[in-house]
Amino acid sequence: MSDINLWNLAVKLLTWAASPLGLLCLGVVFGYLLKQTRVFKGLGHLVIALALVQLVVFAMPITAHWLHQGLERRAAGLFQANQGPPYQAILVLGGMTRSTETPIAAGWQPDLTEAADRLTHAASLWYEGLAPW
Repeated sequence: MSDINLWNLAVKLLTWAASPLGLLCLGVVFGYLLKQTRVFKGLGHLVIALALVQLVVFAMPITAHWLHQGLERRAAGLFQANQGPPYQAILVLGGMTRSTETPIAAGWQPDLTEAADRLTHAASLWYEGLAPW
């Protein structure tokens, strides 16, 4: 493998390891290894418990809202400083409907899933003027 491929692999692995799920896996493995020793057995239990707690905390919606509010505040600051939209467009990822019919069919109604929250949030950002598209 070339150095660039090794570097890309290392970056991908480190990115995964820094994610909540990666931290859980690393915490469980490290805690298990500590539990196998006689001296650090109690510390192993603590490491596993902390790994589980961090996963639960990062899985909570309130944590996600708190993290993305910082980005939205920054965007609002850019909007006020530049007197124009800070972004060119708002992109909404798909996956909001479960309908088996085509939208062209007469009387078609979308069957919105829980992912439709993305659409309503994007609409509210658009109405706030954060992007023209």
